[in-house]
Amino acid sequence: MSDTSAVFDAIGFVGGITVALASPFQLFKSVKTKSTRDISFGWITSYLLGIYLIFIYSFLSGLPPIWIPVLLEIVCG
Repeated sequence: MSDTSAVFDAIGFVGGITVALASPFQLFKSVKTKSTRDISFGWITSYLLGIYLIFIYSFLSGLPPIWIPVLLEIVCG
């Protein structure tokens, strides 16, 4: 495995883990405020960071079935 491949894999793993761990920010805020009306800053920051990292990983790895939907989510979301 080359150094570049290891970096791409790390970007992909960090992106996936960041997206997976984004939800607790919103859950904790909803429980604390007993409201789901507003969005947690931690959630939106973590989610967007994860989505961008997943896009970078999938684009540089040549995985269009992943990067095209992620790009649509970035543009339309």
